[in-house]
Amino acid sequence: PKPEEDIHKRPVATAVTAAKGSSLDKHVQTDKKQRKFVILTSYYDEPNPPRQQELEKSLLHNVNNPNVDEVVLLSQSNVTAWPSKVTIKPIVTQPLYSEFFAYANAYLQGNIVAVQNTDIVWDY
Repeated sequence: PKPEEDIHKRPVATAVTAAKGSSLDKHVQTDKKQRKFVILTSYYDEPNPPRQQELEKSLLHNVNNPNVDEVVLLSQSNVTAWPSKVTIKPIVTQPLYSEFFAYANAYLQGNIVAVQNTDIVWDY
């Protein structure tokens, strides 16, 4: 995509994976000042301890990323001890994609939202 194209007409993944220092990156950073970058994911109690540690490590990495403004957890767990950057929404069963998008449409309009698995880490 050309840097002068409207960033709102391209997939979000293209915008957030722009090379640092590129003209597209500068456009993303300018746009980001007006909108939050929000990770929307699920959280649950994993019975396998090493896997649970992996999930928690991934979440903490994203929470500590200065480019991530908020992490929303649709949580089946009774988790409460997360930094203020984390919003916890209790749920009963594993969420469907339609529920992620319904939540994003209801509460996160106007933001850049990444619907992702819990173990995905953002390095950008």
